[in-house]
Amino acid sequence: MVPNGKTVIRLDARQEHIGRRTGVDLGLVGHCGTTLDALFPQLESTHSDKHLKSALDAYQGWQHRQQSVESRD
Repeated sequence: MVPNGKTVIRLDARQEHIGRRTGVDLGLVGHCGTTLDALFPQLESTHSDKHLKSALDAYQGWQHRQQSVESRD
C-alpha cells in the first residue's frame, strides 16, 4: 500500500525488478547497505506516522478477518 501523492523510490540490486509491482519515480540500482549508508545523511527527518497507523489498521483488520475465517472451521 503506497500513499497517494508521494514520491516512490525503489532500491534493488536487480534493475529488472524496479517498477514491476508499482510505479516508481526514482529507481536506484545497488546493494541496500552501501546505498542506504550513502543516502541516510541526506534525508530530512519527518515525524508523521499517519501512513504507519493506516498500514497497522489495515493489518489488524486483516488479522480480525482471518480469525473469523478460522473460527468457522
